[in-house]
Amino acid sequence: MRARFWKKFQEWAEANLGEGAAGNLAENPGLLVSALEAFGADSFSAGMPLLYFRQLVVHVQSEFPATRAYASALWALISRWEIAEPTQHRTPIPESLVRAMASLSILWGWRRFASTILLCFYGICRIGEVLKAKRCDLLTPEDLLWEDPDVVYLRINVPKSRGRGPKVQYATCKVPSVVKLLCKTWQRMSSEELLCGSSPSSFRRRWDALLKHLGVDKKLRLTPGSLRGGGAVAAHKRGQPIQDLMWNMRLQHQKTLGYYLQEVTAASILPSLTAKTRSRIQLLRDAFEFLVS
Repeated sequence: MRARFWKKFQEWAEANLGEGAAGNLAENPGLLVSALEAFGADSFSAGMPLLYFRQLVVHVQSEFPATRAYASALWALISRWEIAEPTQHRTPIPESLVRAMASLSILWGWRRFASTILLCFYGICRIGEVLKAKRCDLLTPEDLLWEDPDVVYLRINVPKSRGRGPKVQYATCKVPSVVKLLCKTWQRMSSEELLCGSSPSSFRRRWDALLKHLGVDKKLRLTPGSLRGGGAVAAHKRGQPIQDLMWNMRLQHQKTLGYYLQEVTAASILPSLTAKTRSRIQLLRDAFEFLVS
């Protein structure tokens, strides 16, 4: 994505600053930053999302380290842009709803789906990291000769932050009942078999089917991407220290996490649900431990 927007910037430079401008800018860090600032202003006027410009700035700083000395102007522009276009976070999914979805999945025979959403939620993973994972990427208590009977580890081979952190990372799940289900589901699988066994599109169809059956409206914008945020909020509410939460989420900047938790922790979609939907969720949530056992 960053390379794509770098190309857009190069095209803009050629069109607005003359032929060969893109190559000349790459050789002059200060001038490159000034041109990026002008490009950002044009992009804002054209309605381009802030996400794209932010990724472009990160790309330029990575590819041309000398620009970092001049980049304060770009981050000031991004700050002004954020005021005009407030960040919209993914709606964090409540823990009660995750457990209800897992219970319903088990009842429908979708044990691997249930295990996937639970590992993503309690491991605070990105959904793509779990969908791509194979059995060989998972370490269970039995694999480790019962070093700890209540923890599993997931190796993440291509983490999103690999460009600015460890090339290989890991996530952990330490909820005893969830660990029990994960082991029952995945322990005997072959090493190269995908944990979930579903394509992203198939996974999304099952996700939507569960929410529809429970009566959760699409307008609430709960997607599989809500699992990571929901898991972070649930861990924060249980009193997990911010530093430990940052480690589990594999984050480097406390400020980013702090802003997110401040904005979403006291919010919940549960009060907006109908009485019938709330009753279904409560019933299935309470059945989770029994279904796992």
